[in-house]
Formats: sequence, structure tokens, C-alpha cells
Amino acid sequence: MASPAPGTSSLIRLLLQLSEDSQSQGSLAA
Repeated sequence: MASPAPGTSSLIRLLLQLSEDSQSQGSLAA
């Protein structure tokens, strides 16, 4: 996965964190 704009990479990091949290909680399904 090629690294896009720096702003987008930070957004992707946030999304990955949210997805990991939701997986551990089991409340949100992406």
C-alpha cells in the first residue's frame, strides 16, 4: 500500500485504531 498524502496517512492510522478498538469491543462492525 503506497503512502498517500501525510494527512491521509494520519487518517488511515485513526481508522485502523478505531477498527482495532471496535474489534476488541465487538460493538462496531466495519
